[in-house]
Amino acid sequence: MSVNYFSKKKTGGSHLANGIAYQDLVSMLYTFDSIRDTKFKEITFETNDDFTIIFDEYEIYAQVKKEKLTDTKIKRILENNKDTSHNVKQHIIASEIQGKLKNNLIYLSNAINSEFNLSKQYAIKEEFRELFQINSIPLDLIKNLVLDEIPESKLIQLVKYNIYVWTRDENLDIDIDGVFDSLITNISLNLRPNRGYINKQDIYDICLKYPSKKRSLKNNLHNNSYWAKDEIILLALQKYINEKERLATELTLLKVRIENKDYIEAEKLINNYSEYMPDFEFYKLWIMYKLNKFQLLQEYCDTLIKNDKSIYYSNYFKSLYLMEENNYSEAISVANIAQSIINSFEINLVLAKLNYFIGDKTNSRKYYKHCLEKQPDNCEVLVGISVLLSYDKGLEYIDRSITLNPDFYLAYLEKGKILRLRGKYEKASECFYKYLEFEKDSRELYRELSLCLINLKDEYKFEYLNKWLGDFLYEDLFYKMADNEVVLITDITIDQTNIITCTKSGKDFKISSQDFEFLLIKSDKSIITIGCMVDSFLKMTKDLFEESGSKAVNGYEYIPAIMKLYPDKSYFSKMINSFSFEQNCMLNKQYQFIEESTNEEWDFKEYICKDGVLEVTILEFHKDVKVDIRLGDGIITGDFNRAGKGYFNFLSKIESPSEFSEFALVLECGESREKVHIKSEVKSVKIIKKPLF
Repeated sequence: MSVNYFSKKKTGGSHLANGIAYQDLVSMLYTFDSIRDTKFKEITFETNDDFTIIFDEYEIYAQVKKEKLTDTKIKRILENNKDTSHNVKQHIIASEIQGKLKNNLIYLSNAINSEFNLSKQYAIKEEFRELFQINSIPLDLIKNLVLDEIPESKLIQLVKYNIYVWTRDENLDIDIDGVFDSLITNISLNLRPNRGYINKQDIYDICLKYPSKKRSLKNNLHNNSYWAKDEIILLALQKYINEKERLATELTLLKVRIENKDYIEAEKLINNYSEYMPDFEFYKLWIMYKLNKFQLLQEYCDTLIKNDKSIYYSNYFKSLYLMEENNYSEAISVANIAQSIINSFEINLVLAKLNYFIGDKTNSRKYYKHCLEKQPDNCEVLVGISVLLSYDKGLEYIDRSITLNPDFYLAYLEKGKILRLRGKYEKASECFYKYLEFEKDSRELYRELSLCLINLKDEYKFEYLNKWLGDFLYEDLFYKMADNEVVLITDITIDQTNIITCTKSGKDFKISSQDFEFLLIKSDKSIITIGCMVDSFLKMTKDLFEESGSKAVNGYEYIPAIMKLYPDKSYFSKMINSFSFEQNCMLNKQYQFIEESTNEEWDFKEYICKDGVLEVTILEFHKDVKVDIRLGDGIITGDFNRAGKGYFNFLSKIESPSEFSEFALVLECGESREKVHIKSEVKSVKIIKKPLF
């Protein structure tokens, strides 16, 4: 294939076609959003702008861009269209809008359109000057500006949903897909090329040609609570903004705070606006829950219930914080009260989860089924009920969830668990690694993945065993066990049974099974660093070469090294003792030295490993590096962010070793002022690259 196959010149036509297709879909979306307004008259194409929506008292000029909009591009669009009459509103729609530009510009526009005096308008303008170069755009061009961001990936589904909402309100029982196909074809082949128009009666006539085939509309946007947990709040706020013009500026700022997840400031604003918002209690309860203010939330809920106000919302949020505190029985009682008032999808989902937590699978299944009737394509419900069904039926629901939303990562964990229990370890591990792309801190995932890797005889099992066993065994229940007491972990799948024995040894645990044995030391907060260090012997020989006139290769004096710093003396000592140096290494150097920066005396030891006893595995992902080092019964694991010259110098030394092909493990403890070097050959380091994370 020619190197310039994808050049701008040769791909211009396809980009233009994609842009036009996006424009046609946006015009269709706006049509069904506007048609619900009783003052809507018609929509015209390629007249005043890309499309124009005409109402009785004003018109909307819409400019559509399938690209990322910046303030500079918006300025250019506005300057090309200088119609500032009061009956024209300029809409700019894009597939992406830069950063916080959209919300900030909307806020500024609302402020200018409000009844604020000129001095206050100027103050607001100055406040936002540093956020983007809005001062370069004349105020009269901003006054009637509306920005809209519509991602291309959701557009077709959003259009179909708007068709569904309008036809439902008009009592039209139609085939959604048929109407969609007919209208988009008409716009693309007739209305836009011929600069035509379409009105409400025309749309009615098209709808009547496509009676319903009783097919359900798959609405990914509104039937997937995982898609955007804050979406209900934001939609409700937008409704207030549209209805209450005098409060539009303040409410838009509140919306900005929530979108930016600045819940502390949002809480202050909600308290200020409460008198203007009829159901402000809902927002206040929601914000308290978001901020984990469970004590205040409980008090406020109880106060509202006592005063017979917002009984449903009060009991709903009360059940949520009780669930967070693992008080499941009381949470169920409270949730039942809320359900008796409004039998909503949300409260049934809460009851489904609560009953599952207490082991009542029958009731849990009942509530999940109710949720499925309300929202059959809700990924959270599909995955939640899957654990209450047979393996085959559960996999069917999970796969359906993944098809609806590949980013709903909980589905991969549940699918992996089912596959592992059925002995399909390779496919299960693929699901677990997929989950790791989204969530990297899950004890349940670490447990499932490590048990899966044990069955696969995969050496990376130790990394995940350390992660979840470290959390599991150092909880109070086990950590207070006496010496030599044992915790048995039994894992049974369809074709294998593994027993992991965890024996208390001082403050640590000896972990053993039929295939491995190691010492699990209570985890610390230190991190691993990777790079190269100066070796004193090589530095000396390089200097001698240079003094005698011989050429020494630059970097000759550096050897690849992994360093771990320990803040705690006792932990450092345990780690050193677990390495069993007497059996595995030879002491090469031992002396004291003065640290110049602190003038403190340090102890230094250098060990030379016996052949083959040190094993270093570096699992290199796209961005992160996982390190696993084993020597004797000692295991060091840790993460490293793959970046910087030091790491790539390390790789070059490992992958292309010099004549002196040494590797060093450097361990330091600041509290005891000890430094230990453990040297081995480069071949003890194994690097595996994986295109994950």
